[in-house]
Amino acid sequence: MQKLGMGALLGVAAGSSQPPKFIVLEYRVPKAKTNVCVVGKGLTFDTGGISIKPAAKMDEMRYDMCGAGAVLGFFHALQHGGLGGHQPKHNLIGLIAAIHAPGRTGERVYAVLIGVAALTGGTIAARQTWMQINPPLIPECGPGLEFMLESFPLAQVLPMIFRGAGDCTVIEWTFLGLSIANWSLVSFTATVLFAGWMLLRRG
Repeated sequence: MQKLGMGALLGVAAGSSQPPKFIVLEYRVPKAKTNVCVVGKGLTFDTGGISIKPAAKMDEMRYDMCGAGAVLGFFHALQHGGLGGHQPKHNLIGLIAAIHAPGRTGERVYAVLIGVAALTGGTIAARQTWMQINPPLIPECGPGLEFMLESFPLAQVLPMIFRGAGDCTVIEWTFLGLSIANWSLVSFTATVLFAGWMLLRRG
């Protein structure tokens, strides 16, 4: 980046504990002779601290990555035919300058969020594993989730979902003797341990 003269990007990245990334996306059109470049900025809290800008505007800093999000979304639509059937006539190039500097406090916040999400998934996987070992007496799962959400309050729906029934215990796929629920429990447990390491590590 230094050789390319990206002084502005490197200058902002100097305040980050993470190195900057320059992302290049390409979409080639057969026989196209011209290129069109789409550029997006992907900065996440590049100020280095919440005291540098007024607190009232801090929540808007998340929009510093909207340019990068728009470019990624555009190329995703290209890849999956999301342009209403229109085929680009030019080669398309996407350029994204990406910087992220969570700092130690940000890493801890991420660790907590990852841990909570993994604990939630692990609880569900553990429940499914327990049901596969101890099948309930109810032979069928009962009404679908959409019907329950429309017919009952959420406070009643959640216990009904986790109560489960007989066909919820059917094992249709295994790998090394473990079902999908078993592997999910292993994965979520590993994620919780990783989140704990992120939260407690020094430096």
